[in-house]
Amino acid sequence: MHLTRFIFPNAIAGPSRPIVCAKRYASARAARIRHSPYVEDPATSAVRELPRGRNVRPQQPVESYLQDFEALGVKPSIAKALREAFPEVVRPTECQAQLIPAVLQKKDVFLSDITGSGKSFGLLVALLSRLRRGTPAHRRTPGTPPPPDMPIETALLIVPHHNLALQMQHWARQLIPASVFPDLSPVLSVVLRGPHMPMVAQARLLRKTPPHILVGTPTALAELAETDWLALGVPRLRTVAVDEADLLLGVPGKFATPKEERNFLAHPPPTLSLLRALFDERPKTPNAQHPRAKLDPLQVVFMSATLNAIVRDYVKMQLNCLSREPGGLVKLDIVNTRKEFGRQMQGKVEHYCLVVGEESEMRDIRSARNAEELEREREERERAKAEAAQGRVFSAPDKEGSPAAAAESETSAEERAFDDDLESEEDAEEDDDDDDDEGKGTVIYERELYSTELDANEKPLHPPPTPEPGTPSPLYPASLFETIAQAFALDVPRLALLFIPPELSLVKVVRTFEGLGVVARGLDLADVRELAGAGAGAGELRKLGEGEGRADEPELLITSFPQARGLDLPHLTHVFILGAAGGMIPYLHMAGRLGRAGREGTGKVITVVKEVQRPDWADGLQWGGGKDQLWGEERKVARMYKMLKVVPGRWSADTE
Repeated sequence: MHLTRFIFPNAIAGPSRPIVCAKRYASARAARIRHSPYVEDPATSAVRELPRGRNVRPQQPVESYLQDFEALGVKPSIAKALREAFPEVVRPTECQAQLIPAVLQKKDVFLSDITGSGKSFGLLVALLSRLRRGTPAHRRTPGTPPPPDMPIETALLIVPHHNLALQMQHWARQLIPASVFPDLSPVLSVVLRGPHMPMVAQARLLRKTPPHILVGTPTALAELAETDWLALGVPRLRTVAVDEADLLLGVPGKFATPKEERNFLAHPPPTLSLLRALFDERPKTPNAQHPRAKLDPLQVVFMSATLNAIVRDYVKMQLNCLSREPGGLVKLDIVNTRKEFGRQMQGKVEHYCLVVGEESEMRDIRSARNAEELEREREERERAKAEAAQGRVFSAPDKEGSPAAAAESETSAEERAFDDDLESEEDAEEDDDDDDDEGKGTVIYERELYSTELDANEKPLHPPPTPEPGTPSPLYPASLFETIAQAFALDVPRLALLFIPPELSLVKVVRTFEGLGVVARGLDLADVRELAGAGAGAGELRKLGEGEGRADEPELLITSFPQARGLDLPHLTHVFILGAAGGMIPYLHMAGRLGRAGREGTGKVITVVKEVQRPDWADGLQWGGGKDQLWGEERKVARMYKMLKVVPGRWSADTE
């Protein structure tokens, strides 16, 4: 089952809609533009379209329109408050320089850029710059004075978790002076699920004071829509933005299993159901219920660091929410996070992987390299290429490790460090001829490690685990937590973040680290939400982000992925990951909490895994590896480093 089966299903849950042919979007793709971010008047200025079939760049250099936010159309009052509240934000990033004008011109946007580029912050700044106070025409009563704090329009912002929603509220409080809006609810309101306030009471407040920006999680907004549909203010909506769109839409990937695709069709995510209901009431194209004269389409914004083509195609074909006017859809692919993560984060983020053995001994992952080793390998490759170019190489071209082979190879340092995992068939045959030991063989492929079921004669990799006393889970021994606590005590100056597997209990993990002498607590901004009045809540959020929790001691915040996706915590210097990450995309977003725009210094991402010895029964596998074959989570992390083109460092050398 491939992509076409769920992009063009015969039946899908939710309101029925006609299938849209891909050819109808050909004109929109052809009219896609790369407009200049310099906008003098966002309300009236026209966007200059580039000629089709040419790669035309703006005449002005990039630095000429990246000097300040006012040049992008941001209100002077918002730009002034931004400089005062966030002095580290000197000028807009390249992502913000193209996103803000597109949002101000009410164009539909697809945005993909690396983590930490300011996507969420730039969207909030653009939406706040559209804030206008007054009374809508349909609500004006003759002889009644209009309320001064009633915004004219509303923007709906869907975020993946409540922590990001509360961070948006904190940012808005910093950008909107209390002298203008003592109460922030007319500007930005947050819809959350929980015992702090019933959904009926939240709906009543939203109907009484409609906000300019409504922020909420998909489950909270779906519950609000079921409780009181009018509380969403659909007639007032002008913009619908989905942050972390690839996660919230949940579209199966290229290599999804048939079961995952069937589950997606049978049980669509809450975000998808909510968007369908909104677009049915405010469609982009005319239909029987909404003739062209009464159309009032919504502006849509989909953005994420890992927004791929599959998600974009699904939005185009199924949701029918994109503009078909020339220049009405702006696709911004600033940086491909998957391909450019290692290069973009070089010098900003360092990666380490600590492998803990059964006797609590610790070592680096085998592919780790320090600066001297990387420089030596780089010099060797350059020297081999120079000798090959001059024709002075007479070694056998097929022999592994020869200068000619090194010159022809385009692998990076981390790929060369992992050559033992990618042995060629010629080397495997030589090993078989030279030595008949049972431990010799070729590499164990991924299908053998993760896909092949065990035969009746094979033994399981792990025996049934026995729980250790004082550990949250039998799969994660106490030595892993002790290693994290030791690294935290030696290297963390102020604030660190720990990602744990979702099956672990957050309360038990916090107690474990408290028993090891670490100041730890769960990352949950909802604990201070009741204080978020005219400014107290913002102060508490700032303290949480700066790590001012308890007597200036270093603090460890603990959460599970993706509960910290999109967060920007000031003074965060270390990210710990317990066990191997669930994949490349989760690792990108967990490591993306560091190396963010406007931050100085180098952050460290430390993955702690349990060492698994290669069992003896692996010699009988069809693709049995050698005695030094990587096994378990260490192998998974090493292959992920290779795909990201990341060279892990040597932690033992740094801590000596």
